[in-house]
Amino acid sequence: YLNSPLITATKSFKRMEGRLPDFLIIGAMKAGTTSLHDYLDLHPDVFMSSPKELQFFPKQSYETKDIEWYKSFFKTDKKIAGASPQSYSKRHIDIYEGIPERIHKHIPNIKLIYILRDPIERYRSHLIESYYGGPWDKMPQFKEVDIYMKTSLYYYQLEEYLKYFDLNQIHITTLEELKTNRLETLNKV
Repeated sequence: YLNSPLITATKSFKRMEGRLPDFLIIGAMKAGTTSLHDYLDLHPDVFMSSPKELQFFPKQSYETKDIEWYKSFFKTDKKIAGASPQSYSKRHIDIYEGIPERIHKHIPNIKLIYILRDPIERYRSHLIESYYGGPWDKMPQFKEVDIYMKTSLYYYQLEEYLKYFDLNQIHITTLEELKTNRLETLNKV
């Protein structure tokens, strides 16, 4: 009985430990983060988190959850693991302040991917999403802080990351490159 296949398999079963991600797609909103996340998830050596926009480093989550909770979303034996919290490049919104510093504290060697889009097209897409599917109760607040325009200020968003990470840790690409040269863009990523 003790040498049965089920017992043998159970003895050799190793509980998979969680780990920290190797990279994050930090934005920008409405610039192709979902497409990039989904394309990378198709690669046999890449594990992408579910949920896509795993939120650990915003202050409220960071103060109520621990690093082991975060690691539990990255239980994989694949070579590379990543997540796509595109909201991490919205430093103009108070709940996202301090994220680069917190990431650096736990994962200083992480790679960051910042996909951007023609700022006018990104702005327009963001407005349309808010108008048709967004939180109506927050629309006046969004306009007050001009969330639509500030999300398209790409250097402003990256500036805070550059205080903690070398430029060689940040890969910048565009939605337009992903659309027109998908394979070449994915190989660069």
